[in-house]
Amino acid sequence: MYLAALDTSAARGSFAILREDASVVAAVNELETGRRSAGLFSAVMSCCEQAGFHPNDIRAWRVGMGPGSFTGIRAGAALVLGIAYGSGATVRGAPSASALLQAAALPAQTDRAFGLFDGRRGETLVSPCVRQDTGWALAEPPYAKKISELDPTATYVVLEQDPIVADVQASVGDSAIIVDHLAVQAFWGTDAQRLDGEDELVPLYVRPSVFVRPKTPRFQRASA
Repeated sequence: MYLAALDTSAARGSFAILREDASVVAAVNELETGRRSAGLFSAVMSCCEQAGFHPNDIRAWRVGMGPGSFTGIRAGAALVLGIAYGSGATVRGAPSASALLQAAALPAQTDRAFGLFDGRRGETLVSPCVRQDTGWALAEPPYAKKISELDPTATYVVLEQDPIVADVQASVGDSAIIVDHLAVQAFWGTDAQRLDGEDELVPLYVRPSVFVRPKTPRFQRASA
C-alpha cells in the first residue's frame, strides 16, 4: 500500500509518496500554490508517473491544514478529495508546522520550536510545537503575532520562499532557521485530525472570518 502527503498552505508546496513504513518513494518540493496552483494536479500526476504508478494506487492521504494561505489550503484539499472520491482512499488533515519543523532537522535537545507562516500586515502566523517520539506536534492552537514582537530567545523555523523571511531575520536574528521545503512525510509521524464519521479536512484558522453584508445595488430610472 502506498501513502501520500501534500501541503499547499505555504509559499511553496510539497508532495511526497511513501511506503507503509513511511520511507519516501518520490517527492517534489517546488509546487506552485495559492492563486498560481493551476498546475498542481499535473505536478502530482507527473510525480506519480515518475514513481511508476497512478494516484489511485495511493490508499491513504494526509494534507497540510495550515495555518497559511486559505486559497492554497483549499486547492490542496480539493485536489486530494477529488482523487480520493474516485479511488476510495482515506483522507486526514495534519498541521503544516509539523512538516516545516521536520525539514529544519533541529538538534535533539531542542524540544520546543515555533513554525512561522506569512500573516501579512507585518504579522506572522505562529504555530507553537513540541517534539514527540514520532515527530513535531502542535502544543497549542496557532495564533497571529507582530513579527517585531517575536521573542529572540526562542527557536523559529520559516520557509525560505516565504515573504516574511527578511522581517523575521531582522527581528530575531540567528533564532530563525530557514528551510527550503516542507518535509511533508512528517505528516505520517504526527497525530492527524481525530475525526468521527465521514472523512473531512478542517483548516487551522487563526483569524475569525469576517462577514461583510453585501451592498444593495442601486438602480437608476431611465430618463424619459
